[in-house]
Amino acid sequence: MKKITVTHKYFLVFILVTSLGIGWGTTRAQELCDVRKYEPVVITAKQLPSLNNVPVREIYLYAYHDSTSSWAMMPFQIDERTYGPDPINPEISRWFYFIPEEWSTDHHDGIFNNYDELVFMVRDLGDKAPDRLFIDNEEAKTHPKIELIVQDPDNPALKAYGYIFRSSTIPDTVPEPYGFNYFAEQDSIVTKYYAIGLNENGTVDGIVIKKPGGNGEDIFDLLKIRFLGVVDFFFTLPDVILDEGSLYLYPEKYTTEHPVVRMIRYVNMTLEVAGVRFDEITFPVTSKFYPFSGTIRGGTSLAPQDLIIYYGGVIEIQVILKHLRESWDYNSNAIGMKFYNQYNNGLIIDGNPDLVNKTIDIPVNAWDLTTGEQGSLFKIGQFKEQKWGSVELYYYDNKNGGQADSLIFGDFDTGDNMSYGDNGVLFQNKPDQDSVTIELNYTVYFLPEKHLTQSDGERLAHFVNNPVKISPQLIAGVEQREQSIPTSFSLKQNYPNPFNNSTVIPFNLLTSGHVQLQIFDSNGSLVKTLADGWFISGTHHLYWDGSDDNNRQVPSGIYFCRISILGLSQTRKLLFIK
Repeated sequence: MKKITVTHKYFLVFILVTSLGIGWGTTRAQELCDVRKYEPVVITAKQLPSLNNVPVREIYLYAYHDSTSSWAMMPFQIDERTYGPDPINPEISRWFYFIPEEWSTDHHDGIFNNYDELVFMVRDLGDKAPDRLFIDNEEAKTHPKIELIVQDPDNPALKAYGYIFRSSTIPDTVPEPYGFNYFAEQDSIVTKYYAIGLNENGTVDGIVIKKPGGNGEDIFDLLKIRFLGVVDFFFTLPDVILDEGSLYLYPEKYTTEHPVVRMIRYVNMTLEVAGVRFDEITFPVTSKFYPFSGTIRGGTSLAPQDLIIYYGGVIEIQVILKHLRESWDYNSNAIGMKFYNQYNNGLIIDGNPDLVNKTIDIPVNAWDLTTGEQGSLFKIGQFKEQKWGSVELYYYDNKNGGQADSLIFGDFDTGDNMSYGDNGVLFQNKPDQDSVTIELNYTVYFLPEKHLTQSDGERLAHFVNNPVKISPQLIAGVEQREQSIPTSFSLKQNYPNPFNNSTVIPFNLLTSGHVQLQIFDSNGSLVKTLADGWFISGTHHLYWDGSDDNNRQVPSGIYFCRISILGLSQTRKLLFIK
């Protein structure tokens, strides 16, 4: 009897372990990498202050693996950004991934600072390395390594690790397992796991999830956009209906030259109505494609006060939007797939109409999942606009064509003139003179998995809304461990001061040591920790953009910057003016 009891106990433990997907030899790091295997991570230079002003070519990312007691370079890339005037509207300056031709420079500065970004995938992280263990590179041992602790926000015990080393003599080449390619003529992005195509108007018109995760067929017809409103220029067009064909895509396209884990595609778009192109309201659309996902961001204000365009001071053009729909229409290759969202559990795509729950919660943060033998497409649309008369799910599965909202936009369709699981968001009854923004704001996952469920969709939506947390920690280099904590240092005055965008905070260290640099408000409350780790001797520059530790903008006012080293501290006053 005792023998049977013990056997059953171990059997129950085995069932528990395997049901959690942990496996006998699986570490917590491996578990996080598996649970979040499709998630990309983007870290800005401001989150890594100890790398400020370090040459990009000297920064490398490694994972340590307990099973082999060895280091392996991770797939990663650094995307530089440069601040400057917008060629479309020179009065406005912003951060650019690509250098506009109008600028006096044709390249980035090659230095990791400001809003430059380090990008990698959770799945490529590893285990925690011993503090005294460094890669086999003598120069790297003279600098502190940065331990990136990546945690699941729901379960902080789930951690995985990456390590940043600095050296100009590392011979390894960055691995490229994800197979990124861009084909300019077709305007298409191809990775090892999926392919996506865009048409002459800049909207998606093809999606393939490659074998074996998918079936390798193009399952997508068209990303559809419908507008109904008033266009007033030479004469008034009441209740004019526009579609994605009314979007004008400028021919200049900018893409990442050598993508490893991210392909950025930057274009400019505008509206074109009755042959009139609205160059004055050109807006950028930035798409970022990762090994398993992509984000599409862009839009323009259609508020009447923003759409008053003058031609020679005589002609005035105005657009007033009443109804808007954005939807993703599949083609006949998607037959047999199932559609899931928060309120619909497995509608079968077969070209025959369905009874649909059209509920969408406000503000719009709507997810849906289309899945089958063809692979799985998950997307989540996030729209801040809330002043519509109504917002509802758009869903239309009808091989005979037409549109589910024909009472608004008529029966005339675009694309292949058929609908298979066409789904999106329908915004209706906008107050005439209220502001509105046409937004493209989607995160899409092209998943190499078949026949997922509603609970899988809920899990993916939760991951998108609750990304992993990253905590950088500096660990002293081999040669630095013998040095003492600095007894002399100086905190310089920030510049500019006052400031309204970002400010530079310089400080000097005579020797290496652990530095804490924090921002406090006038009441003495902690606002932001800019640094909490090991710095080498020399001059350093940190940046503060007026945000707190939750990335919220602080109000205008007086703030104090304090540097602390082993009980010693210095403070400077900062003035932030919005």
